[in-house]
Amino acid sequence: MSKACPIFPTQSAHDVLNCFLHAYFTEQNPEKALSLVTEDIFCTLPGESATVRDRSALALLMHGCIRSGSGPADCALSDYTEKLLPGGMILGLCRIDLFTAPTAGVPYSSGFRLSVGFLPENSRYLITFLHADAVPGPFGIKLDIPLFLMDKQEKLSGIVLQTLLSQLAPSSVPCGILGIYLENRYPLCLISNALLHYLGYTYETLLAASNGSILSILHPADSPLLTQSITESIRTQKGLCFRCRIRKQDGTYVWICYNAKPLSVSGGRTAMVGVAFDISETVHLKERLEQESTLDSLTQVLNRREAQRQIEHNLSAFGRGALLLLSLDHYETFLAACGRLEADELLVHFARLLKDNVRSDDIIARPGENEFIVYLHSVWHREDVTLQAKRLYRVVQEFFRDYPSKPPVMLSIGGALTVRGQTFVQLYDAANKMLRQSRQAAASEEKIQIF
Repeated sequence: MSKACPIFPTQSAHDVLNCFLHAYFTEQNPEKALSLVTEDIFCTLPGESATVRDRSALALLMHGCIRSGSGPADCALSDYTEKLLPGGMILGLCRIDLFTAPTAGVPYSSGFRLSVGFLPENSRYLITFLHADAVPGPFGIKLDIPLFLMDKQEKLSGIVLQTLLSQLAPSSVPCGILGIYLENRYPLCLISNALLHYLGYTYETLLAASNGSILSILHPADSPLLTQSITESIRTQKGLCFRCRIRKQDGTYVWICYNAKPLSVSGGRTAMVGVAFDISETVHLKERLEQESTLDSLTQVLNRREAQRQIEHNLSAFGRGALLLLSLDHYETFLAACGRLEADELLVHFARLLKDNVRSDDIIARPGENEFIVYLHSVWHREDVTLQAKRLYRVVQEFFRDYPSKPPVMLSIGGALTVRGQTFVQLYDAANKMLRQSRQAAASEEKIQIF
């Protein structure tokens, strides 16, 4: 347990913290605890439920917590480590466990991680910031020991980083600090240990992989977007909020949201410094929802709405192509004889057969129960369309021999070449007219009609 100590300790930062905790939690003496902090103390509690920026605001918070609390608590400080930061500042990291008197015969205990900043003042230390975080995550606690890539003279103080975290980081979302110079290729300015370790790097391997530039570990598609976002941020005098993919040590990419603000450092240099937090789960969920909104859930080819959008884009961009409309004749008889499970299996195999027998950039869709679309882009001649339709017809009819029914499932194809200025609806109607004609052909004939 903590021990009582003088109001103005002259010993280590650890002793100052011990005295502060004992004065506040055990003695419930806010004045004594406040005598151990600087005038401009910065303090945050879990979930951003309380943020104060001076001693007067902290006094109000302390008195309010004591009035609404459950009484005095014994406190235990453990896992204490500290690092010396620029300007003689000390950063302490530890765990605090509180034990209150039993209520209704049941004792209450709670624990949290605490980061504390100490400044030297007249042969003693005063607390200059406090950050309590009870939320674990892959980045660890919100404020960790910063790993600086800047020159020694350009290091930022821990209090500046803590303030940035409070302003830019979402509540309860794991994050790490990232800074880049606003110079050619955006040299790395700083990165926190937590973010560094999350990406799988050491200090040395990060420098080797990036050659000191953030662009070297960004996904190539995101590099131009970073420049655009920074330019827009400078133009509007607003903070940067940028989504990108960063390459991890193992070669995979993780989606992050980089929320940063410009900051002047020594030597007349400007850096963009802020918080990077993992949004991979959110991005992947969005991608999955977008995919589900564009694909037929059974066959995993496009649905009619997405097929129409893509075909209209193709018509606008290239103007030439052909639409094949394929119908599985006697499918309803097969469904009645074999049941829904086998009928669905037939549709899945048929869709896979189409994928295997058209070009990878042709468009395949299922607009109806037993109806499919194949759009052949950049096709100019009716003979080429007819040749492709006949090839598909033979492959499918061979495949249907493994699906006996009375009458047997057969394929009918209607097709139409695009006409300049034609819409998707007009092209679909032309192909559908040909499909109706092909269905009328005798079973012994090739049921193909191309307009």
